[in-house]
Amino acid sequence: MVDFLAENNLCGQAILRIVSRGNAIIAELLRLSEFVPGVFRLKDKADQQKYGEIIFDFSYFKCEALYLYGVMLLVIDQKIEGEVRERMLVSYYRYSAARSSADSNMDDICKLLRSTGYSSQPGSKRPPNYPESYFSRVPISETFINMVIGRLRSDDIYNQVSAYPLPEHRSTALATQAAMLYVILYFHPSTLHTHQAKMREIVDKYFPDNWVISIYMGITVNLMEAWEPYKAAKTALNYTLDLPNIKEQACRYAAIMERLHPQVQQFLKEGFLREEFVLDNIPKLLNCLRDCNVAIRWLMLHTADSAYDPNNKRLRQVKDQVLAESKYNPKVLFQLLLDTAQFEFLLKEMFKQMLSEKQTKWENYKKEGSERMTELADVFSGVKPLTRVEKNENLQAWFREISKQIQSLNYDDSTAAGRKTVQLIQALEEVQEFHQLENNLQVCQFLADTRKFLHQMIRTINIKEEVLITMQIVGDLSYAWQLIDSFTSIMQESIRANPSMVTKLRATFLKLASALDLPLLRINQANSPDLLSVSQYYSGELVSYVRKSMQRHRSCELILKLVLA
Repeated sequence: MVDFLAENNLCGQAILRIVSRGNAIIAELLRLSEFVPGVFRLKDKADQQKYGEIIFDFSYFKCEALYLYGVMLLVIDQKIEGEVRERMLVSYYRYSAARSSADSNMDDICKLLRSTGYSSQPGSKRPPNYPESYFSRVPISETFINMVIGRLRSDDIYNQVSAYPLPEHRSTALATQAAMLYVILYFHPSTLHTHQAKMREIVDKYFPDNWVISIYMGITVNLMEAWEPYKAAKTALNYTLDLPNIKEQACRYAAIMERLHPQVQQFLKEGFLREEFVLDNIPKLLNCLRDCNVAIRWLMLHTADSAYDPNNKRLRQVKDQVLAESKYNPKVLFQLLLDTAQFEFLLKEMFKQMLSEKQTKWENYKKEGSERMTELADVFSGVKPLTRVEKNENLQAWFREISKQIQSLNYDDSTAAGRKTVQLIQALEEVQEFHQLENNLQVCQFLADTRKFLHQMIRTINIKEEVLITMQIVGDLSYAWQLIDSFTSIMQESIRANPSMVTKLRATFLKLASALDLPLLRINQANSPDLLSVSQYYSGELVSYVRKSMQRHRSCELILKLVLA
């Protein structure tokens, strides 16, 4: 991926610009959806009577040719309904008709944005052949589509599995890829309808234990409902939606929650996360973080009200089963989110500090260890008197050589340095045993101190930026960008009951702010001028949410400064 995005790779740079622009367009659509004048919705009778005869939909263009081309993002249909889009476009057309020229792209825009019949209102029926007919408005090479689907089916294109080594976390590791595949399959609906083997493979890899997914910044989809019209997809999903499997998954997360909560709270006790403990338990701490984030993700998505149509009896039954078997309690889940965010924040800050001091500390430990061995060599030379130590030229030469070996360790070659340091520790243990040096406490102290410094060197060399990267990957909260609002009342209640909760809320908002990495990554890589606009949109949304949830708490503005820094 790095080579593909290199500056001298024209293909990679072209695709990067396209992806960057796509993220920017989504942000603009979301921004626009919040500023649609209410008059275009013609919701009440007063508006209909007043404006109905002058605000038209695409029926205004009757006898004019309209061609359906283009791939529209699902977000525009969810946020700005078709009739509203048509009224806005017609109003714009009538306003600017005098200035339009022969090469105007108004026809193409109309083809792209005409109403699909889809409505996001509860209880609305899904239009026939939606969204595949919507996606086919502009034809795209079938060969290209098949190549993309094939790549997504077979590869871990973002190398996320390395951050989730446990098999039970595999679907979470591939969640971003799964969301991409879900959307792209609508460009090739025959796969959803008739390709049973392909759909079975896709479900086994991406959806064996989950059926509610986030496709972009918290926009959720329930596959049980979304794939209902497609025979192959629906059949492939049967095992996932089998009641015993739903029960197994929900019960598993209930048990995980019960185990994790006390574990995380133990880590958060004052003075528990000391540097030495952290360095000795990196795998254990990362495993705990993974388990917490995977559990929070699954439970937030699979219990979300927005993921289940209340008018669909089967969906209601599945949701009720999930709530019952997982022993779902929103307050308990929110508390785990707070504790996990605080745990992540403390670990990240510790690792950032340790990384900044890493080389200095490593060189100091090396210097101290080397000097201890030089001093011990002097002791066995007979020059430096030490109680009950006889001159021994062999040990003198041996310790001097060990001093040189320690001094020769190279910080820049961490793998070789780590391996050699382990060998030096073993050598010091053996020399104490074979030469019966344990009888002299002062010599033993020299050896113990040197081994301690060497152990510290190993701990320090294992402080790697990859740990921070892993924490960033597993701590992703972009799927909750919209779902988090359902916990607002719990947040407000928690602050009223315990003002000190603000500290953990700050860490939670910082965790939520990291979700901005998703839309901004490619925009930033492409050096796009859209960076400022897109970041302002999402930052503005986050600021509004923080202020809403904090209810003008005195720490609100301070938290905002820290979150947006």
